[in-house]
Amino acid sequence: MKKQQFKLKYLAPKGMRLNHGFMWVNGAPNGYWWDKETKAWKHDNEIEGAYSNCAPCKTVKAFKRMLKKYPILLQGKPVLVHREYISEDGVFAHSLDIEVIVK
Repeated sequence: MKKQQFKLKYLAPKGMRLNHGFMWVNGAPNGYWWDKETKAWKHDNEIEGAYSNCAPCKTVKAFKRMLKKYPILLQGKPVLVHREYISEDGVFAHSLDIEVIVK
């Protein structure tokens, strides 16, 4: 089976992009959840304890590793969510989040 290829799309313009300071990944395909006890993405029928639709992830490098380890995420619309955004005069201007584009 061939590995699915992807590229990352920064929502912030060049010069404002960051590779750290992120909080979590969300956007897994329907039926998949982050198992907090085993720290893994699992299907509904495999989870017994606490779960969430967001997995902790703090860097772009860790996000890439997660996408390679759990290729099922590429069937959804995974987004690496940043803890901040860039504003101009207090008005929302640019998100620092990162989306995935499947090739």
